[in-house]
Amino acid sequence: MRVEEVTTLDGLRSIASEWEELWERSDSATPFQRPQWIVPWCRHFGPEDPWVLVARHEGRMTGLAPLFVHRPRDSVRVVSILGHGVTDHLDLLMEPALEQVVTGAFLGHLERQASRWDLCDFEQLRPASPLAWMPLPQGWSEEIEVQEICPVVTLPPSAGDLLRVLPLAVRRKLRYYGNLARKGGPASFEIADRETLPAHLDALFRLRAASAAASRAQTRWGYGEGGGLAASSRIESFYGEAIDALLARGSVRLCALRLCGTIVSSVLLVLGHGRAHCCLGGSDPAFDRLSPGLLTIGFALEEAIRAGARELDFLRDDVLSRDAWGAQDRANRRRRFRHGQLATAMREA
Repeated sequence: MRVEEVTTLDGLRSIASEWEELWERSDSATPFQRPQWIVPWCRHFGPEDPWVLVARHEGRMTGLAPLFVHRPRDSVRVVSILGHGVTDHLDLLMEPALEQVVTGAFLGHLERQASRWDLCDFEQLRPASPLAWMPLPQGWSEEIEVQEICPVVTLPPSAGDLLRVLPLAVRRKLRYYGNLARKGGPASFEIADRETLPAHLDALFRLRAASAAASRAQTRWGYGEGGGLAASSRIESFYGEAIDALLARGSVRLCALRLCGTIVSSVLLVLGHGRAHCCLGGSDPAFDRLSPGLLTIGFALEEAIRAGARELDFLRDDVLSRDAWGAQDRANRRRRFRHGQLATAMREA
């Protein structure tokens, strides 16, 4: 197993085709490991020099570790995964059945390049990620902790079966608020296409900001107290580029509820390998009495099923309510480790 390094944005673009082919072969991968997500992240947030490791066997790409080195504090050189900060599931991308071999090759490369980094800080790892549990080289030290909780709803085979599997309280609310919305005026659900995407994204960002302000939500999206216009503008630009690229691949459903001609609620789904991920959403607080967020999530669940999803992951969304949908919590992990040279120095200090 040979490991190569890609250290420029142009270099990432040059391997995008085989990167995408590797993603297609990896059933456990999320859409957040695709080039359509990571390359825009690098353009808007990333370092000038990414440190992406590519594993090859007989010339064929068998793994990709999208890494970068940064200095978030003092002089410590930290290795993190590209997508850090705005991505809910981070991981390596690996050929099925070769996960342990590829992960071992990447860890071996990190060990050989120990002079270039001090700490690996890998966040938002799913429980099954080899990066969350693979043994480290001898002499390394590590810390593992539970990080974010991501509620996941198991979906039935057909959209027509959805109401039968949802909790009774949710079914009643969907019927009640659906009737109430229709009585208030023309009501319809929409899904954005390439032509209408800019207008739908504008509505999504507006509603997200309104929801965050109304609930005093945390600010990782750049909205609300402390986020600032520059932060929110950069996030919106990133989403616009990434979602457009994924929509061109048929991997996005941007669902909206329009009442009396105005979009009052939006939910963004990103799809891949039988899973739907609820990335972002928001509702107009002025219409809270109609529960537009609940209605739009119900529609989004149906769309996810029609798209072939077997489950919907609410990720770590903090604005849209998800507790009532019968979701089961899955805990992401954070794993930090230091190589043997630094671990020894810290013990002797």
